[in-house]
Amino acid sequence: MTFHRLSDTSSRISLQIEYDPKGFVEHVGALTNLDSVLANYDLGQFQKLAETAAAG
Repeated sequence: MTFHRLSDTSSRISLQIEYDPKGFVEHVGALTNLDSVLANYDLGQFQKLAETAAAG
């Protein structure tokens, strides 16, 4: 994870995730792209939390 200061009030966070599915359920998640959908949802929730905390 890297943090990049854009200005006094904004930043960019870059995150690289590596994933090696193990077992049947994880392989099904990888094949159906469900793992990516869930990761993007979680990252969106983190973004909302971070932006709410920064505003308050």
